[in-house]
Amino acid sequence: MSSIYGSTTRMLGMYSGWDTDSIVQQSLRVHQMRIDTQFRQKTILQWRHETHNGIKDQITSLRNTFLSSLGSSTMMQKSTYNSTVASVTGKNAGAVTIRTSINSTVGSLTIGKIESLARGANISSSASVSKDGTGFSPSAKLEDLTFSNGEKIIFDEEGKATVTINGATIDLNKDDTINSMINKVNRSEADVTMSYDRLADRFTLEGKVVEGPAFGISDENGGNALDLMFNLDTGNTVKGGSEARVWINNELVKSKTNTFDFRGMSITLNRTTEGSGAGSIWTADDNINVELKRDATNAFNKIKEFIDAYNSIIKRIEGLVRERKSTTEASYGPLTDEERSAMSEKQIADWEAIAKKGILKNDNGLQSLATALRSALMESVEGTGLRPSDIGLSTGNFFSGTGGQIIIDEDKLKAALEADPERVADIFTKIVDDSGKNTGTGFLYKVDNIMRDYVNKGQTLTLKNLEDSIRRANEQMLKLQQRMYAEEDKLYKQFASMETALSKMQSQGDWMTAMLGGNK
Repeated sequence: MSSIYGSTTRMLGMYSGWDTDSIVQQSLRVHQMRIDTQFRQKTILQWRHETHNGIKDQITSLRNTFLSSLGSSTMMQKSTYNSTVASVTGKNAGAVTIRTSINSTVGSLTIGKIESLARGANISSSASVSKDGTGFSPSAKLEDLTFSNGEKIIFDEEGKATVTINGATIDLNKDDTINSMINKVNRSEADVTMSYDRLADRFTLEGKVVEGPAFGISDENGGNALDLMFNLDTGNTVKGGSEARVWINNELVKSKTNTFDFRGMSITLNRTTEGSGAGSIWTADDNINVELKRDATNAFNKIKEFIDAYNSIIKRIEGLVRERKSTTEASYGPLTDEERSAMSEKQIADWEAIAKKGILKNDNGLQSLATALRSALMESVEGTGLRPSDIGLSTGNFFSGTGGQIIIDEDKLKAALEADPERVADIFTKIVDDSGKNTGTGFLYKVDNIMRDYVNKGQTLTLKNLEDSIRRANEQMLKLQQRMYAEEDKLYKQFASMETALSKMQSQGDWMTAMLGGNK
């Protein structure tokens, strides 16, 4: 330790010849030892705080990822456990999109001709609308458009034109582009979708509600925008809505929407289809073949991904509460700055790895968390009479330090997913209606509640207590340092006084010697 005066050079007293710095440093050694002890205690508190924070972050990450309905790998949706996959084949396979669900029935079906798609009331340009028939650029300004009849859109003196669609008034500006005009219409209260097909050189308006009434369109203030876009001067009119019509297993299925449920799956019609036989006659070769079968691979991998993340937390917790220092490691503690300065980075890292052992040994909060999670894994799920062990999930050996971890019987879990995926989903995410209130009773709801309560209550209190202890340790260190600095200042002043006294004595001795010598 250097003097508070900043000098590290050993100075000998001019008159005493003593090594003042060494004497002061040795005298302050007891003070420094007290400061070092307080520093080590504070460092251990900081290590505990950092470790608890790390566990908190790990738990929060797991909950956000797997236990939130919006998580990137959520386990809270039944679709996660769906083990039904669809194989869609045939020359018209792209005309449909099939999405299976946990309730999909295994088997096969045939989708025949798609006669029509569901559409709201609609109107399209009856012919090309641009002057040269090559189409407009989506970024072209409305004032620069020249239509097939040679006319342009009429704007008032302020550069505005007003149109009415489905009862909603929409203001257009001459600087609007085709894209910005379409955005205005689609965001308006007209409840329609507007589009422009540059290749076909046609505008389209379609009601968003299939069963909605046919809508009206008109120009106001003497404008002509809609007349030009939809060839209204040729008698083009709004057509009423139509339903989707498709043949499935030789039966005609009708739908008000292009996406509908059928035998537990979702079918989306993407386009109509035509037969390839003479005169567009439909033949068996034109059919879309759909085969539904069980494949637990995807669902199994999602469950395993969650369990791996879960076990990582439990393994860390169980390791911390069981961790002990050996007899030879008992003397390892936090290093002071002086001790660190004499070691290499690797030596410091190796030393602190041992010094941190056992800092959360027998931590009550962590032990309670691990015990609660282990119990949740062994409990039955209300409303099902089932336990996680019924699908191949069990706890490890408590005495080996893996008691809270989830052990997977892979064959049993895959068999459960293939036989009855809804049963598996219930064990994880079951919700029961308790007097009109939906309550999650599945294993994952229990895990989420236990982890949330620990983070928000128990661990929050633990972290606060540690922060208070660290603050008090800093205050105590400051007091000890102030006492040491005061003692250091006092000692140097005493040595300075001694040197002054010796200086005076030396001066007096020299005077007396001179006087005695002068009398000879």
